[in-house]
Amino acid sequence: METDNFEIKENPVVDDAEAEMLDRAEVLQVLIRQPGWKYLEHFIANNIRAFTNKAIKEGFDDMGDYQFERGKVHGFSSLLAQVEDSIESANAIKNAKKPAA
Repeated sequence: METDNFEIKENPVVDDAEAEMLDRAEVLQVLIRQPGWKYLEHFIANNIRAFTNKAIKEGFDDMGDYQFERGKVHGFSSLLAQVEDSIESANAIKNAKKPAA
């Protein structure tokens, strides 16, 4: 059975993207260790909780108010997800590059 021999070539675009992702994750890891990050997390959680409570218990009289508050909560949630995803992706890259033991 014959197999093709092939060479794996480095892709500078992928390497640049990975380096950028690792740099971003490093900065974000420093950020999340700061006391201000905990404040921001609590602020976002309180806003989400307040929106949910108002929507369930009181409702919104105006659909515009509802859409505005919903958009705000969505933005906050997206911010947290972006930070977590960046750090997780960087960790996955680091783990993939580690030599097998």
